[in-house]
Amino acid sequence: MATEAQVTPFFYAQLNNDARDETVAAGANWRSHPLSFFYSSEVSVDIAVKRVMLQMLALEHATLPDFLWVNLRNMVNRATSAGDAVTIIAQVSSGAVHEPIG
Repeated sequence: MATEAQVTPFFYAQLNNDARDETVAAGANWRSHPLSFFYSSEVSVDIAVKRVMLQMLALEHATLPDFLWVNLRNMVNRATSAGDAVTIIAQVSSGAVHEPIG
């Protein structure tokens, strides 16, 4: 399971990559802004959230069941604050299935 502290730098990096000017404008308060501040469409939000989740899963050598991908997509949208998105990603990651290494 990823923690908020683990998700935060990955999510911030994704925002910074996707919407550099907006991330700079948000400054230290980036977590309080809705994702609509950074993204103009739901598809863009879905892609960004999925990318961050995939990074968390790769670090944990885990997969996420299909129903949790659907839940994640339904819980995070353009109205969600960036900070809440981080929290949701961390919470949903608790359902990850860890794969044996080796």
